[in-house]
Amino acid sequence: MVIKMVDAQMFKSEKWDWETPQDFFDKVNEIFHFDCDAAATPNNTKVPDNYITPEMNSLETPWVGMNWLNPPWGKAYKKATKLSVWNWMTKALTEYYLGRSESVCLIPARPDTRWWHSTVVFAPMVCFVKGRIHFLDETGTPKAGATFPSALAVYVKEITPEMIQGLSRIGWLVQRVKIPLTVNYG
Repeated sequence: MVIKMVDAQMFKSEKWDWETPQDFFDKVNEIFHFDCDAAATPNNTKVPDNYITPEMNSLETPWVGMNWLNPPWGKAYKKATKLSVWNWMTKALTEYYLGRSESVCLIPARPDTRWWHSTVVFAPMVCFVKGRIHFLDETGTPKAGATFPSALAVYVKEITPEMIQGLSRIGWLVQRVKIPLTVNYG
């Protein structure tokens, strides 16, 4: 019997700036044409002409245009910064509702959490990614598949058929439906 070892660093979330694989990003970028990487370093940015670094404090910087977000997160990140994925998703949701920007956020698929129910449920669309993403370390080397499923929270003003078609190649889609409130007094 062969047992495949999982990268302990990824399992423990000791590292919080895992880079999105370029091929995965390219598929999503083909659909949305990103203007900015909202949480990046010079070494892991996916939009090299326009990205917000930790020193620029993305949570305090106004976002504009169409943003890509692979937020830093995990227990070590929360311990070091007192921030969590909830802070990043709240920022994306706020910028969207204020009409300042649109965002696509690559996040852990955790629909059982409070942060998901206070932020992601308001995204017009969520794409549950097929398979596990092989994030890249600081050298650009793919590591073992993530120990968690991933999702794309899509905060855009208008969901187009092209977006639906493109995202359906990446995963399973859930579109938010506005249900009218009706009262039946019989």
